[in-house]
Amino acid sequence: MASDCSDLYIENAMISNPAKTGKPGEKKEFDRILHMPRPDFSGFEYSTILCIDKPNREFHPQGGSVIPGAFDLPEPDYDREGEVVEHEMPLVDDWFRVEVTDHDQLDSGVDLTGHEVVVAMGRGIGDDPTTGIELGVELTDCFEDAAMGLSRGVITSSYDFEGHVSQYITEERQIGESGQEVQPDVYVAVGISGAIQHKVGMDESDIIVSINTDPEADIREFSDYFVEGDLFEVLPPLIEALESGETDIATALEGPADD
Repeated sequence: MASDCSDLYIENAMISNPAKTGKPGEKKEFDRILHMPRPDFSGFEYSTILCIDKPNREFHPQGGSVIPGAFDLPEPDYDREGEVVEHEMPLVDDWFRVEVTDHDQLDSGVDLTGHEVVVAMGRGIGDDPTTGIELGVELTDCFEDAAMGLSRGVITSSYDFEGHVSQYITEERQIGESGQEVQPDVYVAVGISGAIQHKVGMDESDIIVSINTDPEADIREFSDYFVEGDLFEVLPPLIEALESGETDIATALEGPADD
């Protein structure tokens, strides 16, 4: 322990037991109580932790922790030696036996490459992140071979996602310069501005469809189809049309429209 331990002191104390146990509270005298003040609320307040001795015992270990820099480093005393006390504890062999009752293996990762359709969700989900991702999952499920990816903006955001939606917010789904590069037949960019870091991860897609409220968004310049609108208003009827068969995505695979 450091040489200056003024904040750690030992004294006698009377500890009261006011618990309502149906009998008068008892008082027991404890010796050798270690008081350990510690800062709380960023140092504006202090609380004291008591390491209380136990009566009727010849030895009671007590200890405290000290953060680096709290005291000056004392000079080493090489004459002091610690005492090693050996104690053998009989242990039952059954304690070391482990029985595996069930097991499961996690997926090795999320591979967004090799799919016909990739739906990518961007920061446009900000008004309602949970609903936004749910709509992205529903749109992805409309296709036989599709996967859902995310822009870096979603990965690094501080959005609060509720329920099962949070399992989709992983770096493995990031598309872009620091994520995966995809080349699907159809790439649907939902609420993505189209920064160059994202573009390098998807601009080799055959058909790029983007949905954005900003008509001046960069992604419009390299999209084959651009839908100006709020994803929360555009996706529900699109999902309904795809699920009902009213819209056939195969027509989009033939190439962009002339106008």
